[in-house]
Amino acid sequence: MIITLLRPLSHLERITIEQGSSTLALELAKQHTLTDVYYKKTHEYFTELLEYKEPELLLTKGKELGLNMNSIMFVTLFKIRSYQDLQVLEAIIHRLVSIIKQQMARTEKIVYGFHNKVTLLISLSSADHISSITKMLDSIIKEWNRKDGPPLSAGIGNSYYGVENIRKSYDEAGKALSYLTEQNRPGMIRYGEIGLNRFFLNQKPEEIERFLNEIFSPLWSHKAKKNELEKTLLVYTNSNRSAIQAAEKLHIHINTLYQRLKKIEEALNLSFNNTEDMLKIELACHLKRTFNA
Repeated sequence: MIITLLRPLSHLERITIEQGSSTLALELAKQHTLTDVYYKKTHEYFTELLEYKEPELLLTKGKELGLNMNSIMFVTLFKIRSYQDLQVLEAIIHRLVSIIKQQMARTEKIVYGFHNKVTLLISLSSADHISSITKMLDSIIKEWNRKDGPPLSAGIGNSYYGVENIRKSYDEAGKALSYLTEQNRPGMIRYGEIGLNRFFLNQKPEEIERFLNEIFSPLWSHKAKKNELEKTLLVYTNSNRSAIQAAEKLHIHINTLYQRLKKIEEALNLSFNNTEDMLKIELACHLKRTFNA
C-alpha cells in the first residue's frame, strides 16, 4: 500500500512502519513453516496410503484429514514443467495448491506440493461426480496456462473404490503425466485417453525413432517430391484406408493415389492386403503422428 503525504514521516511513524514490516516478515515465516510441515506430514501419509500396510490406521488418519476412505477415489498429478529459481518454484507450488483448494473447496481431498509437483487425491461418494470434477480440473489448468504462468501439465488416473487401489490410480496418473512430458505438451490428460500409447511409455525415444526410420526411410527417395509418398501413406491410414477420402484430402485424382500406393508397396516390400504388413504400417503411422510429432 502506497500513500502520498504532504509532509515528512515523523520519527514515531517510521518506527511503526519498521515494526510492522518486521511483524509481517515473522508472520510470513511462520506461515511458510506451517505449510512446509503440512506438506511433509501429508506426503508421509500419502506414501503410507500407497504402501497400504495398516488399513485401519489409514482409515483413521483419513477421517482426521476429512477424507472418506470407503469411497471412489482417484489421483491427479500436476507438474510445473520449467523453472529456474527454487524459491520462486516453491512460491508457485504454494499458489497452485491454494488455487486447487479454493476452486475445489466442497470436494473431499488431500492436496500437497513436493518439489515441482502437486499431488491431489479426491474422494467421491458417487461415480456420477467424476465428470464434473474432471471439468473443474481442466478449467483450473487452462486458466493457469492462459495467465502466462509456468507451463503446467496434469495426469489423471482412473477412479477405483477403496484405499487398496490408490496405488493403481497413482501409477496411472504418473504414466499419463509422463506421456504429456514426452510430448512436451501442457494441459491435462486422463490415463484412459492415452490408449495404445501406454504400451510405448517405457520405450526409449531412440528405439521408436529407429523403428520409424526403418519404415519410412525407403519412401524418402530422390524421385519422391517433398516426401509425397510418406504424406500419402499417413493420410491414407488416417482416412481408415478409404481411397476416396484420402484422394480428397490430398487433392489428387484417385488414380494418382492408387499409383502412389503401389509405389509405397514396392518401396517397403509389403502388401496392403497382408494383415501383418498392415498392422506394422498402422503402428508406424500412429507413432509418427504422436511420439514423433
